[in-house]
Amino acid sequence: MIAKETLKIFADLILHETGIVFKESNFYQLETRIEHILQQNTMTLDAFIRGVITERRADLLAQLHDQATNNETSFFRDPKVFQSLFAHVMKPFFETKSGRTLQIWSVACSTGQEPYSLAMELENYRLLKKDASYRILATDYSQRVLKKAQDGIYTQVEVQRGLSAVNLVRYFEKLDNRENAVDIRWQIKAQLRSHIEFKPFNLLAPAWRLPRPQFDLILCRNVLIYQDPENRREILKKLSQHLTEDGILILGCAEAITNLPEIYVLNVVGDATTYKLAPAARARTAVA
Repeated sequence: MIAKETLKIFADLILHETGIVFKESNFYQLETRIEHILQQNTMTLDAFIRGVITERRADLLAQLHDQATNNETSFFRDPKVFQSLFAHVMKPFFETKSGRTLQIWSVACSTGQEPYSLAMELENYRLLKKDASYRILATDYSQRVLKKAQDGIYTQVEVQRGLSAVNLVRYFEKLDNRENAVDIRWQIKAQLRSHIEFKPFNLLAPAWRLPRPQFDLILCRNVLIYQDPENRREILKKLSQHLTEDGILILGCAEAITNLPEIYVLNVVGDATTYKLAPAARARTAVA
C-alpha cells in the first residue's frame, strides 16, 4: 500500500505537468496506476520515487503521465452525438460551402476511435457526394495511445464496441485468421487513415503549435472534466481562437461552459449540446 503522502507528491506532479486532478477521494485510482508501472518495469516503489522525483527520468515521467490520463473510448461513443453532428453540422457544411475542406480537430483522440468514427461518417457521405473534402487533426498527450491510433489496429472486442457490421466490412481489413475469434485483429484501411493526421499535443503548453490555425468543428470530449477550474477556463479560451467564425465546439456529455458568455453561446443541434462563438468573439475571428 502506498502512503497517502507519497500519492500526494505524485498527484501534485501530475497536476503540474498535465493539469489532471487527482483528489484524495480517488487516490486509489492513482495507486492502482502506479502499481501497474511498477509491475511493467519490475521495480520497487522506492526505486520509482527516486527515478521520478530525484532523477527526473524522462521514461518514468512519461509512463506516470500516460497512466494518469483516462483513455476509455469506443467507436461512435454516444452515437446520438455523432448522428446529430453529421445531420446538423457536417452535412450542412458541404451543402452550403461547396469547394471548402471541412477542418476537424479531435483534441483528445486517445486510441483513435473518435477520429476514425468521424471519418467513417464522412466517407459514407462521400459515397453520395464524392467532392466532399475533409481533413481531421487528431491529437493526444499520450504517445502510447497515439501510436495505437496511428497504426489503426484493433481487437475483435474493440471493433464490437459501437461499430456496425457495414462499417467494419467497408473500412477494416482482417489481419489474421486465428482459431480464437477473440484474438482476431482488424486494421483501418489506408484510404481512411489518409484523411487523418495524428500529432502529440499538450493542452497546458504555453503556446499551441498546430498544423492548421482554425477548425470548423472541434471535439474536446471528456477532457475538461479532469482539469481544475483555472486550467479549464484557459483551455476554453485557447480553443476559441482556433474556431472558424461559425465553427462548432463540442464537449463531453458531463461537461458544460458556464462562465465564458463573452466567448461562447450554447448551440443545441439535434441531440447534441454544442457551443458557437459569441458575437464579439466571432467579430474578432472575422477580423483575424
